[in-house]
Amino acid sequence: MNYRNQWTAIPGGFVTYNVTYEQFIPQIKSGIGILLNHDRAGSGNLGYTSILGLYSYEFQLNHDLYIRPGVSFGRSFRTLNMNELVFGDQLVRPDGSSSIESLRPPNSAFFDVGSGLLMYSHNYWIGASVGHINKPNESVLGAEAAVPIKFSAHGGYRHMIRKKTNTGGMQSTLAAFNYKAQENYDQFDIGVYYEYSPVVFGLWYRGLPGVKKNGYGVINQDALALLFGYEIKKLKFGYSYDITISPLITSSAGSHEVSFIYEFADPRNNKYSKRKGIIPCARF
Repeated sequence: MNYRNQWTAIPGGFVTYNVTYEQFIPQIKSGIGILLNHDRAGSGNLGYTSILGLYSYEFQLNHDLYIRPGVSFGRSFRTLNMNELVFGDQLVRPDGSSSIESLRPPNSAFFDVGSGLLMYSHNYWIGASVGHINKPNESVLGAEAAVPIKFSAHGGYRHMIRKKTNTGGMQSTLAAFNYKAQENYDQFDIGVYYEYSPVVFGLWYRGLPGVKKNGYGVINQDALALLFGYEIKKLKFGYSYDITISPLITSSAGSHEVSFIYEFADPRNNKYSKRKGIIPCARF
């Protein structure tokens, strides 16, 4: 479970909720899952909700290299609270408590498809995904508004210092990146972690300074994110705070993100996982 409140001091900022369940089935070398997502933004509470099914299959290339192609598919919805919006006629009429605009109830529902590929060994991983392959129409007013295809690439490397510490966990450092692009917009995140079970510390940078110009004459960067995680047996708790470093620094008050993870079965104690290892990505 994940909750994010972005730019808390700006009215109508972004609020996002995620719930996901994932399970690997060794007998058929497949992973299955479900992803529920909801976010809202703006004074009109523009909402997005998706319910996606997930499936992946694992191929073993050699004794320490694996590849997993996967797909996502499901239903997505767009909503808008028209009662919270202010139209031009309300500003010019003496009694502008309501608008004379005649608009249909705003909502839409569409089928969404994505795909991805992950390759990993015991100490590194690299992958890519493509979302909205079918370019669904997300218009809330019955017009045409195709969702642009979204591309992402991600990867990382884990350096194991000690597999078992005095606390019974592990000690390691980790570096990771995540690049996302959709139509004319892109974002690059790069981060480092220090893990000494049961605690995790992380630092991420989000921005593309000097790589891509924008039309405002400012450096193309967004935030520094500080992360802390703690494990209590099968339960993990994570918190991160984004320190805004863009021109919004004086008015955004940063962003907060909280996550809870519960492992019904620890993959490190699974016979299949012990034999082949597990994906070495960050715990948070």
